[in-house]
Amino acid sequence: MKTQGSRFALWLLAASALGGIVGYIVGEPINVIKPLGDLFYRLLFMIVPILVFFSLCSSFARVGDIRR
Repeated sequence: MKTQGSRFALWLLAASALGGIVGYIVGEPINVIKPLGDLFYRLLFMIVPILVFFSLCSSFARVGDIRR
């Protein structure tokens, strides 16, 4: 029986391979959607520092009393 994590990893690997094949076949004309990719990239880099900050705050809040 497969676990949910291994099933997700398999889908991720298949999607990466399919994306590579499509990118190789289509080639250069895909530049039409480049602005969408750039927007996604910028949004990702805008969200990551916020997630790191709140993860650190959450972990510091859970530390509690060290003497226990």
